[in-house]
Amino acid sequence: PVRVALMPRRVRRAAAHRVAMAQFEIRGLARKHDRSGILIFVSLAERYARIIADEGISARVPQSQWQAAVDVLVTHMRKGRIAEGFVEAIDLCGNELAKHFPLTGAARRELSDRIYLI
Repeated sequence: PVRVALMPRRVRRAAAHRVAMAQFEIRGLARKHDRSGILIFVSLAERYARIIADEGISARVPQSQWQAAVDVLVTHMRKGRIAEGFVEAIDLCGNELAKHFPLTGAARRELSDRIYLI
């Protein structure tokens, strides 16, 4: 904790971003058939939150839309309502995904909907 606190903010954010990108790959989010995987990543130690979107969905949804979900999440977290923040951010992201990649009869679940604590 002390080492992290002494690191410059941009270094902490760069490290958190690297971890987020690694988790995106490790969790297989880049292996979806339609390239619509997203990761909502939060690092409390680095005070960093970001939504990583694969190229299929990022081509259709601007970063500002994902940032709106991050802003909602962060607002709830500042009030100590972490779970509510995740629920609302997940709902916003799910709505965006449903607009651009609606479920069809042939659709199958390629990924699990899980929360990982690392």
